[in-house]
Amino acid sequence: MALFDFNAEDSRPARFAARLPILSAGEKVFGYKLLFRTDVNNYFPSAEGDVASRGVIDMSSLIGLNTLSNNLPAFIVTTRDILIRQYLSLLPADKVIAEIPDSVPTDAEVVHACKQLKKTGCKIALSNFRANDPRRELEEIADFLKVDIKMSSLADVATLSSCYRGRGPRLIAEKVETREDFEFCKAEGFSFFEGYF
Repeated sequence: MALFDFNAEDSRPARFAARLPILSAGEKVFGYKLLFRTDVNNYFPSAEGDVASRGVIDMSSLIGLNTLSNNLPAFIVTTRDILIRQYLSLLPADKVIAEIPDSVPTDAEVVHACKQLKKTGCKIALSNFRANDPRRELEEIADFLKVDIKMSSLADVATLSSCYRGRGPRLIAEKVETREDFEFCKAEGFSFFEGYF
């Protein structure tokens, strides 16, 4: 019996799991950001974040999170709905890092949901973190702060690294595209690096 029936009349799009490595300063893979794709292009065409997040959760449940993430931590981008409904609790808590973009409002329900996730063993990462970020309540429980180095000035990147170096949440540099980006962020004290360099 075939697991998938590929018949010519099936109009459902193929679905793909993708992963982006997150490296340590020693350039070892620390974990993966899991991504959902509906075609072989390297992007998700829908503006609906819930669809992509649910796709990653579904694939992780079907294939196995440890298979997709090679038994390493898996960063899964979440939405307000995914957090509130506790969908991440369907996955092994010790491997899940809920990546919360700045588009998710920091309301009481979101903060409560994040605290519940933390109690189960999940970790929290705030993506697109910047100087004077308004997500103070989530910052207090976050394990990682992801800084988009292409959206922040070099001065802001340096300020953030000096504020958090050696204490509190660990810093992840996002959009590290070149060796120079990597070396700069490493010198600034970032712990982890995500990008195509």
